[in-house]
Amino acid sequence: MHSVSTSEELSTRIKADVSATIPLEGMTIEASSSYLRETKITKKTLLQIIEDTTWEQPKKVTIGELKLSQKASDILGGENGLKEFRTRYGDYFIYGYQRRSKFSAICKINASSESTRDEIKTKLAAKGGNVGAMSAELEYMSKREKENISIDINMRIAGVKQGGIKEGEATQTEADGAIPPDDAKPLDIVKFFNYYQNNMSPVPCTALLCHYSAIDTRFPCPEDQFKEFGELLGAAFQELFFAQCNVISSPMVRASEVAEEITRVCRKIEKLDLNDKKAVDLVISDKADCLQEAKKWGLRHQLLIEAKKCENTSIPNSEWIYAKKPWSWCSGMEGTENFIFPGFEPKPWKYDLIRSDFIYYNDRYNPGYRAGYQYDSITLGSHSVKIIHWSVLSGWQDDTNGWWKHTSGGILNSEITSGFCTQSGRGGDWWVNATAVDKLQYELRDDV
Repeated sequence: MHSVSTSEELSTRIKADVSATIPLEGMTIEASSSYLRETKITKKTLLQIIEDTTWEQPKKVTIGELKLSQKASDILGGENGLKEFRTRYGDYFIYGYQRRSKFSAICKINASSESTRDEIKTKLAAKGGNVGAMSAELEYMSKREKENISIDINMRIAGVKQGGIKEGEATQTEADGAIPPDDAKPLDIVKFFNYYQNNMSPVPCTALLCHYSAIDTRFPCPEDQFKEFGELLGAAFQELFFAQCNVISSPMVRASEVAEEITRVCRKIEKLDLNDKKAVDLVISDKADCLQEAKKWGLRHQLLIEAKKCENTSIPNSEWIYAKKPWSWCSGMEGTENFIFPGFEPKPWKYDLIRSDFIYYNDRYNPGYRAGYQYDSITLGSHSVKIIHWSVLSGWQDDTNGWWKHTSGGILNSEITSGFCTQSGRGGDWWVNATAVDKLQYELRDDV
């Protein structure tokens, strides 16, 4: 039994579960993992996960007793035999299965506040993994109006006997045995868990593959003779589903778009012909692209957090600041600047992957000499961006450049405005720079 209350915990949970998504046992457990990947965690959400898995020892044939059929042997011994054999039969054959039965119940609890969520988490933890006691507690909570919570239950069973389920409690399919109702109630959890425990009939979940060279020496022997189908694809699934979890649970509104592409690549992996090198290379390339896009969304969220954290609150609002050492003032995420002076180049930086997102603004106030004081202001940005860094630099560094002031705007605002004033009878030289990102691309969900 597990409790999940943060996006990080959800990511870790899915990373541990991805082997269950290799669908040799039908869509039952895959649906459970998909529900996790599509779940969004907020500060008021708690996931209570109840699961149990029973494994059987792998059932395998004795390799030494196997031989090719006469037809397959003739093809392998013929002209271009190896190529034609591979076209017909591939490089591996299934020689056994790993079987299991599995029960999974995911309870998504939406509380009215973060404190209420924490109280619920404590109450459920006190049940000590007792499924019956936990079901009863959830049922009690769901019926108390003052708790002000909602409970959504996603329950799946694989590897159980058919029959023995009363009408209205579940439906049956030949592949999966029992499927709990979509509108399951808390007390249904213990009901179906007991059914699962009393009616286990493990089904294949992982195929074990053997290379043809093990039964015919005419077939070239690979480095790894035996391969588990689960392990072979598991690494790719794990990376992609972990990335998918991150983008779906991301507070960035548009991050979930990447999840659709990840799903497409995962489906390609499931149907992959391991002998088709071109197809394998293409999938590997697609996987790399997906992982990079997912990483970008993680960096975008982190950038917004760091930019706000680095906002310089020591710069007063609408107060004149005399130009003196250190001759420059800045606020926000340093490293985003687009240096406009010859010889300055950005150093390697952790946000280099999203540097192409940055929109740069710069302007200069450089009035000539004139009698009296001269005033002006510069506004950088637009309604369609978020400012993540801005700076004001004094071009004259001899105590004669006058004053400047921060008039309005700030980090994560759309615009930044600075005012300037020369000394009487003199000119001045000021540079104003700002870095921004697209507001729509960097839009956050309302519940963040």
